[in-house]
Amino acid sequence: MDEFAILVNMSAILTKDCLMDTKVKPLPLKRKFIPHSILDDTEDDDLDEILLMQRLMKKKDTKTEKSKSLVEQLSDGEIETNFHMESSTLRELIQIISPVTHLSASAISLGLWRLTTDEHYEQISRRFGVKLESCQKDIRSFWSEVAQNKRYFLKWPNSIEQRLILRKNRNNDIVSPLRGYFGGILLEQFDIFFECHNKEIPVVLQIVCDLKHRILDCFVDFASCYSFSNSPIGKRLEEEGLMDDAYLVGDRNFPLKEYLLTPFDKKQGKFNRSEKMWNSLVDRVDLHAKSVLYKMMKRFNTLYALETKDIEELKMICDTICCIHNLCLDVSRERYGAEVFVQDKDFRIDVDDRDIEGNLKRVRVVKEIDIIL
Repeated sequence: MDEFAILVNMSAILTKDCLMDTKVKPLPLKRKFIPHSILDDTEDDDLDEILLMQRLMKKKDTKTEKSKSLVEQLSDGEIETNFHMESSTLRELIQIISPVTHLSASAISLGLWRLTTDEHYEQISRRFGVKLESCQKDIRSFWSEVAQNKRYFLKWPNSIEQRLILRKNRNNDIVSPLRGYFGGILLEQFDIFFECHNKEIPVVLQIVCDLKHRILDCFVDFASCYSFSNSPIGKRLEEEGLMDDAYLVGDRNFPLKEYLLTPFDKKQGKFNRSEKMWNSLVDRVDLHAKSVLYKMMKRFNTLYALETKDIEELKMICDTICCIHNLCLDVSRERYGAEVFVQDKDFRIDVDDRDIEGNLKRVRVVKEIDIIL
């Protein structure tokens, strides 16, 4: 027996001992070609063990590589292109979200990837080498956990914060004449494909935002079922209202209320100077709210062509998008431009604008503006 064969035998014995110590169950292996000179005095079992050890070592290296989070596998350029944010912003988001949701960095990254790109589960699964089932589970877990902690990221201001918002708004050029302006409320319609119905169905997204582009509340429902009074914020405002003389401003898709002022409607006849001025101010606020929605759509591309399992999952997705939008404002150095989202098609919801208290409040506010301007 030559020296090389002796070394092979010794390796086989050592490998066998290692396998017994670690209690690794042998795996069926495909034999690779080995020169005949090595096979002369080597038993088949010993060769199996040598090949198994090589395979285990290779598997360990692969596992180490896969343990890297998705973010670590991407360059800064790839992150900015696909997540529509700086890599430092993404990393900060993960550091904030992970302790709250108890999700891994990779699960958070996959969930965000699904929202910021137009890729479906199958494409994401192939791109990152993740099993389709695991990919779907991670993404849906991300939406579920963030939505369950919605009030951690999306907070309705308390009375002290409301006073602070009113004080700051009075120094803002956009709404300085609106002394009681608290925030804007917007309603937009989207056609969403629902897997459970196997077709597209119109839905409406309702958001309340402040002048800093932060979203204070959001709600989504089928367009055919929607009514402001049945939305969570509608019920809350009906019960609690807003402090002092504060009010939200919305377009003609919202009912006129003491806490929600809307434009004068053309059905009421010709507008006088004060009414025209009021409608112009409302349009300015509405434009600001639409710029917030446009910014969200620019970052979260899935809003352009969203497919979802059912309405409950859609609510989780919209809650998640609004929460992440606010977090991005907190940690990002980006600033809003003057871009505005323009809807492809108009829609109109019939509302009641005969509310007595709402009409009295609007008349009083318009008179105050007349004095200021």
